[in-house]
Amino acid sequence: MKSKTRAQERRVLRWAASLSPSELIVTSKKGLRGQELISIQKESHFSNEEWSRYLQVTPRTIQRYQKSKSVDPVSSERALLMAQIVERGFEVFGSEEKFKMWFYSPSFALGDIAPTDLLDTTTGMNMVMAELGRIDYGVY
Repeated sequence: MKSKTRAQERRVLRWAASLSPSELIVTSKKGLRGQELISIQKESHFSNEEWSRYLQVTPRTIQRYQKSKSVDPVSSERALLMAQIVERGFEVFGSEEKFKMWFYSPSFALGDIAPTDLLDTTTGMNMVMAELGRIDYGVY
């Protein structure tokens, strides 16, 4: 049996990252399937505690999502935004390891706050995504 490549392992992340803003809105309003949301978490390698903080739900709710046919629009949107951030980070830094090192370290450009600590708000998610863009273009 062949082992999965990194791209195959991140199938759902790549799909979410490819969504246009209008597609993200439509998909969020419709609601992700529970397995899609859990796949984003697994492909991003976030613990239940981290994931629940990013989605603003309890760890128990994360467990319930595993069996859910449809996830509420707010959690769906936050999961899709997280997928876009993670996939963009992997692209910008060239590896998951380098991205995670940046992700968990205080960033001068983000007010000496680690990106992970900003992701419990939509504004923080936007700040992190914008910073990834600046890093990618060498404007930091």
